[in-house]
Amino acid sequence: RSLPAMLREDRHALSLLGAGLARMLPGLLTAPRGAVDADAGRLALRGSSLVERFDAAVADGHRRLRGVGERLPERFAVALSVNAARLHDLSPLTVLARGYAIARGEGDAVVRSVAQTPPGSALTVTVADGEIDCIVNDTRRIEVAVEDWKEDR
Repeated sequence: RSLPAMLREDRHALSLLGAGLARMLPGLLTAPRGAVDADAGRLALRGSSLVERFDAAVADGHRRLRGVGERLPERFAVALSVNAARLHDLSPLTVLARGYAIARGEGDAVVRSVAQTPPGSALTVTVADGEIDCIVNDTRRIEVAVEDWKEDR
């Protein structure tokens, strides 16, 4: 007997809660809409100042980047001129201008040892202002080998 009575009481309580919710629901839906509208109005007022502030930051970053970009070639220009000078000093033409020569044997191979040039061999010797055609009469080894000289350095 008590079970149907409890169900009736619960249905009644549920209907009261439903009626209260139905009364409150329109107010709950309109309150956030009003807050959203108010926030949208404030954002519209502040939006232009935010854009100006970030525009200034972007312009400042652009100016700094341009300044760095303009100084960058100067730094590399110095390195380029140093490397160009080093390359010039190592150039075979510069070496020839200092009084050295390049001897070439058969097939234009550079002669690096007297063992490559037996007597009677034909050589072409390149100097700063031209070439000299030579025939080897004799060869002599010097006391200090090239390998020993490289180790001393």
